[in-house]
Amino acid sequence: MPPALRKTALRLALFPLLLAGPPAAAVDCPARAGDRAAWLQRYLETAWEEGLARSPEAQTYLGRKTGLDSWTERTDRFALESAVIARRRLVCLDARLSGAELPEREAISLRLFRDELQSVIAGVLFRDQSYAVSSMGLFPESALTLLATVQPVTSRAEAEAFIERVRRVGTPVDEIIALARARAALGVLPPDLVYPRARATMAAILASAPFSAGGPPNPAATAFAQKVDALDLPAEDRAALKAGLAEAMAGPMKTAFERFAGLVDELDARQDADRGVWALPNGAAYYRYRIEDITTLPASPDEVHAYGLAEVARLEAALAAIQAEMGVRGSLQDFFRHMRTEARFFYPDTEEGRAAFLEEVRARIAAIEEAAPAFFSLLPEAPLDVRAVEPFREETVGKAFYQPPPELPGRPAYYYANLKDMADWPRWSIGPITYHEAVPGHHFQIAIAQELEGLPRFRRFGGHGAYVEGWALYAETLAGAMGGYPTPEDRFGQLTTELWRAARLVVDTGIHALRWSREEAIDYMAAHTVLSRADATDEIDRYFVMPAQALGYKLGMRSFESLRARAEAALGPRFDRRAFHTELLRHGSLPLPVLEEVIADWIEAQASD
Repeated sequence: MPPALRKTALRLALFPLLLAGPPAAAVDCPARAGDRAAWLQRYLETAWEEGLARSPEAQTYLGRKTGLDSWTERTDRFALESAVIARRRLVCLDARLSGAELPEREAISLRLFRDELQSVIAGVLFRDQSYAVSSMGLFPESALTLLATVQPVTSRAEAEAFIERVRRVGTPVDEIIALARARAALGVLPPDLVYPRARATMAAILASAPFSAGGPPNPAATAFAQKVDALDLPAEDRAALKAGLAEAMAGPMKTAFERFAGLVDELDARQDADRGVWALPNGAAYYRYRIEDITTLPASPDEVHAYGLAEVARLEAALAAIQAEMGVRGSLQDFFRHMRTEARFFYPDTEEGRAAFLEEVRARIAAIEEAAPAFFSLLPEAPLDVRAVEPFREETVGKAFYQPPPELPGRPAYYYANLKDMADWPRWSIGPITYHEAVPGHHFQIAIAQELEGLPRFRRFGGHGAYVEGWALYAETLAGAMGGYPTPEDRFGQLTTELWRAARLVVDTGIHALRWSREEAIDYMAAHTVLSRADATDEIDRYFVMPAQALGYKLGMRSFESLRARAEAALGPRFDRRAFHTELLRHGSLPLPVLEEVIADWIEAQASD
């Protein structure tokens, strides 16, 4: 969290209250004996484990076999206790390491850990501004996704833990309901656009079996049955386990999800507008906090908006040049309509078309992996698999996303593509999105970070949005040098995805700071990107419920490109792109100001060799 926000009087005033937190939030501050760096390493690992113990779902995603029958607490008390813990850790670090000289790796770790603790404290001040119900991922959907995709069932005990986690799902559902009602009482209601999608998602979930007899099978139940059938157990035991899950889903889980669906209707009855977070209590301060938290930069909404407008103009000019090269007449929007309606750019909306799409994605990944050694000396060991999004969550997840590998080997990383409608996937878009989500984008950066030896786990498994998404957008352009865009159509795809991210800067700040209406934001996105109006609407609806999240992509990319230009100018023929990329990646995800310092030091060292 940037210093400008950390030093607000409001947060400083909160510190005495945090120090006096509940006894359950007490944390140890072990005595320091001997080497400071070694003490810090031990302390960071202890803090990681203690934090992970508070999140059973995170344990499951990391591949741990603990907490498999439980859910992470979702209460105001839990958020406040997290802030108490963070403040007490800061006090401990000051007491044990104040003024200490540390090696570079540990000095960066201390700085980053302190920033994370400060971010937890800042976040608790704005905890009531976030939406408990969103069109971008409802809890029932995310719960089923965890169960269907990562919950292990390799023994009878794990199968029983799976069933118990299903039985206990009412606890987090009721906690979310309580938070939503408390926030609604403060005037914090999700915008009107949320409810139709949320209602459709809940209806689809509750229509699946075993929630509804005769419905399509729920993926969580299907995954459980497949895993149980693979166990070395008597047939009657396997049947009993599957019956137990069906009873738990049709009973406690169904009634909990029905309560959640009722919450959606309840909130919908109280909201009739689509407004940005400026309309929330303390909304302007919340949006500034979100910008700094996401981008790690002290950027104002006005600065971000102006940069977005300039980048949109630059990229539209570059696309006009591609239009001339391809010989398409008319305006830029005429060119966009041509590219998104020409039949040759689309796979058929059939199972065969989906299979051909996945085959092309895998071929593009293989080609980049073959070219990678000329650009990278540091490559991930974790395997990557490509999957279509499961039907039960097609309506509420994005077009494509990356799921990292677990902490321990056992499953690959996944690149998910949402193939509900093949009209969403013109072939010129496949390359840049694949390079962003898979290689050399998220998979190279995130999997490499997880595999780095010597770094504390909060750095290996944590992340800063502007670094993570900035790298992935930088990787989209880097893929061009790696042979990823051999045709004008491919280059069109890369430029339009970057234009889309530039337009985000304009509309996100427009919605949440300049008080744009939903229609104004949709109009701008439809007029200045290749997106159809329907796709532009989906994008705008995402920005309404995830304020500032979309800003990290382009602002992060700007930092990566600026640092490369600085290194090339300073080092001339001595610039080594493999070494440069190693330096960018070998520290894990960093706040952008810290990344700039690291690269400045690297440039100085390279120049003096």
